[in-house]
This record gives sequence, C-alpha cells and structure tokens, in this order.
Amino acid sequence: LVDNQKDTFTGDVQNVTAQLPFHSFFNVLKSKGFALTTQQIIDANKVIIFYANRIKNEDEVCLSLLPIFAGNENEQVLFKQLFLKHFKTSFTFTGHTPTKKEALEKHIKKNWKKFLIMYGLVAVILVTLIIIIYQKFTTPDPAKITVSLKTPGITAKTGYSTNNFSVNPNQNLEVNTVCTYKTKGKNFAFTHNTIFDWGDHSILDNKNIHSYKTQGKYDLVAYVEVLYANKIIKKDTLRRLVLVCSETNSLKIDYGKTNRFLINEVVQMQASVDSANPPDYIKWTSEGKDVYGSTYETAFKTPGNYTVNCVAVYDSLNSPCTLQQNIGLVAITAKPTEIKELPQTDTVAKFGEQDTVTKKKTVSPFLFYLYLSLAIVFGILTILFTILSESEKTNLGNLKKTVLEKYNKLTTPFLGKKTRGAMPFRDKNYIPVHQSEINYAARLMRKRVNDHSKFLHIDKTIRRSINNSGLFQPVNMPRTRQTEYLVLIDENNSNSQLVKVYEYLILEFKKQNILVDKYYYRNEPRYCYSFAQPGGISLEKLYTRHPNHILLLFGDAHQLIYEFYPVFDKEYLVLLSHWQYKAVLTPVPYPDWGMKEKNILMPHIPVFPLDVEGLLLMAEYLAENEHNSDIISRLNLHKSIFYNAAGIDFEVIEELEKYCGNAKWAFRNVTGKPVNILFQWIAALAVYPKISWEITIAIGKAILEKYNCVTELNFTNLLRIARISWMKEGTFPDSIRFELLKQLTTENEKAARETILMLLNEIPAKEIEENSAAYEEKEIQQIINGFSLYAHDPVFYAEYKQSKYIFEKLWNEKKLRDSPASAYFKNADTKWKTLINTHPDDDYGPLNVGIAVYLETNEKEETILSKFYSWLSLISLFVFISSLWALIILHQFKTATDV
Repeated sequence: LVDNQKDTFTGDVQNVTAQLPFHSFFNVLKSKGFALTTQQIIDANKVIIFYANRIKNEDEVCLSLLPIFAGNENEQVLFKQLFLKHFKTSFTFTGHTPTKKEALEKHIKKNWKKFLIMYGLVAVILVTLIIIIYQKFTTPDPAKITVSLKTPGITAKTGYSTNNFSVNPNQNLEVNTVCTYKTKGKNFAFTHNTIFDWGDHSILDNKNIHSYKTQGKYDLVAYVEVLYANKIIKKDTLRRLVLVCSETNSLKIDYGKTNRFLINEVVQMQASVDSANPPDYIKWTSEGKDVYGSTYETAFKTPGNYTVNCVAVYDSLNSPCTLQQNIGLVAITAKPTEIKELPQTDTVAKFGEQDTVTKKKTVSPFLFYLYLSLAIVFGILTILFTILSESEKTNLGNLKKTVLEKYNKLTTPFLGKKTRGAMPFRDKNYIPVHQSEINYAARLMRKRVNDHSKFLHIDKTIRRSINNSGLFQPVNMPRTRQTEYLVLIDENNSNSQLVKVYEYLILEFKKQNILVDKYYYRNEPRYCYSFAQPGGISLEKLYTRHPNHILLLFGDAHQLIYEFYPVFDKEYLVLLSHWQYKAVLTPVPYPDWGMKEKNILMPHIPVFPLDVEGLLLMAEYLAENEHNSDIISRLNLHKSIFYNAAGIDFEVIEELEKYCGNAKWAFRNVTGKPVNILFQWIAALAVYPKISWEITIAIGKAILEKYNCVTELNFTNLLRIARISWMKEGTFPDSIRFELLKQLTTENEKAARETILMLLNEIPAKEIEENSAAYEEKEIQQIINGFSLYAHDPVFYAEYKQSKYIFEKLWNEKKLRDSPASAYFKNADTKWKTLINTHPDDDYGPLNVGIAVYLETNEKEETILSKFYSWLSLISLFVFISSLWALIILHQFKTATDV
C-alpha cells in the first residue's frame, strides 16, 4: 500500500485528473455513513506520508488510520472490515485447510477398496511368484527327467548299441531302471515302479531279472512310473532289443588313437574277432560302398562327419549272434593336435549300489536374496501397518473419551438450569449499508428552529445606530437551536424485529448528529421507560423534561384510539397537544392503511409510513410545517413504491415466497435458474431456533455477498423482513421454520451455519454463566451447526469432528429439543436436500442422506482407516510368512544331501 501511495503521488505531476491517495476508499467510507471531513482527509494523508517507510503491511496502515475516522467501537469494527475488504483481504469463512495427511486420508477413505484390492493383488502375485520360483528350483521338471535301463553284470555284446542287451540262453538278465536329472547342480531322490514285458510271451511282472530259454531276438518293453515325494511326476515306456545267443561272440575295431583324420589321409581299420568262434564273414559299409574282409581302408576327400559300419555275420544277418558296430570318424583340413585320452570310468552302477561321495544340493543365490528381501520388506510393512491401525484406534478412543466428558458436562444440568437470559450476540448495527435517502432526511431534521427567547444582535445594532446618526436602536433577534426529538418506541414484544428496526433507524439518525432522546412503552404510551429510568415515567413528566422536542411515536399508535368507539382518545389528545410538533411513524405499509390511520389518527397527529419515502415526507413536513391534508395526497403520488403486507399468511411458504419475490432486486439468475435471494435470506434464518436481530443482519450479509448484492442489506429490506408477522412477534413458528429449512439451498445453509458459529464464537465466555439457559443454548447450537458442516465435508470442517460425536449422543438419547431441526435432519426418504452427506467409494461425489443412514454409514467410515491398515497388515504378514517359509525350506533344501 505504501508503494501504491508513492506511485500515486508521482502520477499526480503528470495526470491532471489524479486523485488523492485512498480517494476510492474515502468514497466507500462516505457511502457507509462516516462523517468524512476535509481535515480527516488531510490528517490521513499526513499519516500515510509520515509512516511511509515504517509501515510494512495493510494491517498497520489500517491501525494508523483508525483513530482518525472511527469515533466509537462500532465504527472501529466497521472501518477495519471496510479497509481490509477494499484492499482485497478475505473476510470469508476459511474453515480448515486440509493438510497433506488429511488429504491423503480422505483419498484413502474414498478409494480404500481399490487400494486394498491392488495391494492384495500385489501380495498374491508375490506369493505366487514365490511358489512358482520355489517349485522351479526345488521341484523336478518331468521334461528334464531321463529314464534308462541298465544291466549291472551282463553287458551288451561288444559292438552292439547300448540300447540292446546280449545274454546266453538260460542266463539271468538283470535290468535296472535308472532315473537321472539333466539340469546341472540339481539332484533329486527319485523312486520308480517298473513293469516288464520281456517279449517272450511270459507274464508281465515287476521283477527286474529274467531268463530266456531259447536263442533269438526279443523286444523288451518296460513301463516306468517315476515318483518324487511319493507322487507320480512322470510316466515313460522304454523299449530294448535283447539278443539271446548260445555262443559268446566278440567284435573289436582298431583304427588308431583318434577318430580325426586329414582329408585324403588313408584310414586303416582292423576287425578282431574271437579266434575260437570266427564269424562266417565280416562286412564293412561306408558312403554306400560295401567291403568284405577283416581289414578296411578308406580316405575322405572332403571334411565332415562319416560313419563306418562293421558287421560280423554268424549264420545270417538276422541271427542273434551276428554282431554290429558303428564307428564315427571326422575328416578335417588341418592336422589335429594330440588329444590326451582320458581314462574311461564305469558310470553304470549296480542295482542298490550307493555312491561313497556325498553331494550337496546347490541353490541360486539370487533366490535366497529375493526371499530374504521380501521377508524383510513385508515384515517392516506388517509392523508399520499394525502401528498405524492401533494409532487410529487410539486416536478415536481418545476423541470419544474427550467427547464423553464434554457430553456429561453438558447434559448433567440439562433439567435444572438456574437462570435464563438472552444470547448476548455482539452488536451488528454497523453492518447494514447506509441509504443516501436517510442522509437527506437527516439534513432536514437537523434544521435549526427559533427559540422563544431573543438576544441583542451587536453588529446589527451598531450598523442601525450608525445609519440613524448615532441614535441607539437595539436589534433583537430570536435565538435558534438545533432541533431535538423525543422518540417513543412501541415495545409490546422486546424481541420484535420492528423494535430493532426502530432502534437501528434512531442509530442512523444519531450518526447524522440528530439529537434524540429515546423511551419505550408497552401496551400504551401513558407511561414510558428507558434504561436510565426502568421504573417508568409519565407523559406529563416527559413534557416537563422535553417541552421543546419534536415528539415521534414509532409504532402503529392504535393505543391512541378509544377502545370502545373509533375516535381519538381524549386523554391522549390532551397529553399530546402539549407538543407543538409531533408525528407517528407507523410500520403499517401505506397500501394497508385503513380507517384508523386515515380517519382517526391523521386529523389529530400526522402519520407517516416507516418506509424511506415516508421518512423523507416526514422530514419535509416538519421542516416546512405543512398541513395535515397534504400528507395523503403526497403519499398517493408515490403509491406504486409501497407494497402490501396485510392479508398475507406468512406461515404459508408459498405466500411468504411470493411476498419476498415482490422486491424487484430479489431475483438473480444462478446457473441458469432464478433464485429468490430475499426468500433464501429469510429461509437461512431458520437454522437458528430463535429470531435475533444480530443473526438477521449477519446471515443477510453472508447470503447477499454470495450473490454480489450486499448493498441490499439496508434499512428498506430490513423493514420488509420485520413486517413479516412472526418476525414482528419475535417468535419462530415450528411449521414455517421446518418448511424454510427444506427450501434452503445447501450452499446458503452452509453460509448460514458458518455465520451462526462465527456469532457464537464472538461471545466472550465470561458473559455467559455455565448454569444458565444461554450457556446450554450456545453449546447446543455450536454442536448442531458444527455437526452439520462436518457432515457436509469432514475434511474442510475437520475442526468440528467433536461436534459430530456429541450430536450423535444427543440424537440417540433424544435430548435434542429442537423439533423442526430434528424433523429436518431425519429426512428418512431424502425428500429434501440437507448438508448431511455420506462419501461412498465411487467417483460420483457425496450422497445426501438422512441422519439415521449417515450415523450408520459414518460408524463404518470412521473405522475404515483402522480396518484398512489392519487388512494391509494381515496381507503383509501373509507375504512375510510365505517369504520366511520359502527361505526356511530353501535353506533346508540347500543343506540337505543326496543319499
């Protein structure tokens, strides 16, 4: 602001139309009723210039200017609000700004099912991976199991394939089933069941020893079931050829130390047979060529792999005694290096024979670290979620304990309040916007009048004496004085909003430097009282105290009419005739005037409607001393401005809404729909069970600001509201209050309840005794309004969380004695909208519900976080146990040995 003022002063040099600093703000002050003088403006600019280098922010500027313009406490409050609002400082209800933690909790509550499902899926996937990987590393793959048949004592005849067995007639052939695993580093202990079909038409059996009686070739078929951990994991069928020959034949091929030869190098092979039992002939076959004899020579012209087949024929090629051997050779282009031959070992073990070397099982290190990491991570998560769950339970328990203490304190004296009393709301008469018409009326009412006494005018006497050649001729002038007013207010009901309107108007007059003495009367004005004289004073004594005042009666003045005959009461006629100038300001709208106003009162005392037009006419009448006969004709000239209030049943919602709609400014289009703002203002008053002037003004300000028509918070519209029958009586009928609550929009209800809480919080605690009805009313209303806001948005209004629990207990124990509010909150079929919402776990926003559904749903919502963390803890524990179990099994598998 200081910088802005410097810029303004700089711009004044170049801009002819430049204005003084704060020029627009001074206009605002003037429009709000501040008596702005030239000296005040000069002093304000001096302060700005003097403190330009010291003041740091708008608050300090406001405090510096406050003493210049504000003359009392109300003006101080109003000045500060106008100043901060003018310079863009927010005065709206900010509520509770959600922290990151609260925003996260709200997000979790809204989507807790999704989070739980996602976390559960992650856990299932991890556990599934644990099981799959565990099975992969600790369970044999059937595809990698090799099943073979071997003979421990009798080998196949030399030169025959290892797939064939050779045995003599009547000699036992022992065939063992051997299961091996192909993957290196993994050994599993397999068992097997084998059924043999020996191929000689003998019965099938599971014995692995068999004797063939006759010479020949037999097809051996073995049906094998491989078992691991007593479960069948593979089935296989093995076929072998068994050669049964009565003689022991042999065939051995000698072709050097290596099977690698250079291309075009001569390869010599020598076949050796049993000399005692030589074959009929030996046949060599290679590259499609046959050669007979015990020796064989060949050479390979191109590099590659070659096979040489050698057959020692006994009797015939199909004889079981015929031997055959295939030799694999490799032709290469370069001379091969000598390869040291490794000694061959017999890898076939006899049936039942055990290895003497113990082999430990090996496990991938990656798998070990994977399981260990999962166990650590999910172990920590289990502990964390358990702590969070218990913390939520503890916080909820502590909150309920605090609430219970406050509830017991509130309900213990519920039936025995010692004192009553009105709620001491702070004065709000500084809030309404000042109307310029009242300023004009005030100027006329301030007009000075002649006094009965005279005084010697020195200057005029001297001038007259000079003009008369020194002859002394005194000039006497009548004394003038400021007009003073004696106001008598009809106060049949102390809470009548009409009385508050009278008081507000008198306050406006006083701000315009009009001298007013105020008294009240009940039933009739014969005896009046004031705060200075609570015992009362008669009209006769009032006249002796205020003989030169202008008498103004604020009320319908029907008490001045004789009770049994429609004429002016003679006694009052005598009493009122003492005052030369007098008038009645009646709240009865001019279109509703009848015989009492026009034919009885008007001939004896001027009567004016309380509207602004009536005030202007009254001020002109008193200033110009016009005749009574002119009043009616003057009012008729402006008849279209006035409105009716008689004949309207204000307890019928439709008629009330129509009455409000007659105000030209009342309707605004909001999102394409017309809104009756005045009706919403009145409906918003129903959030509080009692009628209060301060509440009417404060809620009006909150509602009107929402629709950018705060200038309508003025005397004219306050009078229109005060003319409503039950506002005039100061009591809220339950039926109309219930209907108004139903018609109130949620946004306006929210603004109204925020305003009520603000008003209640403004009341100093020392002004209300704890054993009074006012204390109970304040606490209950704070609970009801705080609960409503919290039920609407539990994050933004988190500070009212306690109110929710206390309200719930009051509701369940039927200690809420506000019938309209109870019926409004009940809303069993959701026929109207309230602030009470549930927040389902979907993307459709909050759901408006009745109080029973809300309390039931909220009970579940409050434990969502605790249950959510508990479920996360259980899921984490499941993964932790699975990882730990897999780690233990893996360790046992790793340290186990094959036997």
